[in-house]
Amino acid sequence: MLSVLSEGAPTDEAGMRRQLAAVWPLYWNRFGSDISKHLLDDCMIRVDGLARESEIETFNMLPKLGQIEIPTLIVVGRNDFIVPLSQAQALNDGIPHSELIIFEQSGPFPFAEEAQKFFACVRAWIRRAS
Repeated sequence: MLSVLSEGAPTDEAGMRRQLAAVWPLYWNRFGSDISKHLLDDCMIRVDGLARESEIETFNMLPKLGQIEIPTLIVVGRNDFIVPLSQAQALNDGIPHSELIIFEQSGPFPFAEEAQKFFACVRAWIRRAS
């Protein structure tokens, strides 16, 4: 995994798929399920949508979160290394009328790893927010 990640950002779809396949186990609380394979095989890859390091270093929306005026649901997996709990909490703290739901048995994909709980929570939140 480290050798693949040290190659830098991929420049084409094939390179992105190869990198993603190498690190895919990191994305899952429980790797090996049919859904994890399905998501990897069938996901759309867009290399042009990748953020570049220079963009990440200067991009900061935290000061503007208070401008969000609509009810907002923030979901995060406890084991999400892409958007860790601390960052989801920062979103929740900054957005008025937001609600944070933490999925204890998930990485970045609670909709797949805890599907029943995820959809029940989303449906309940929509009812409350309506």
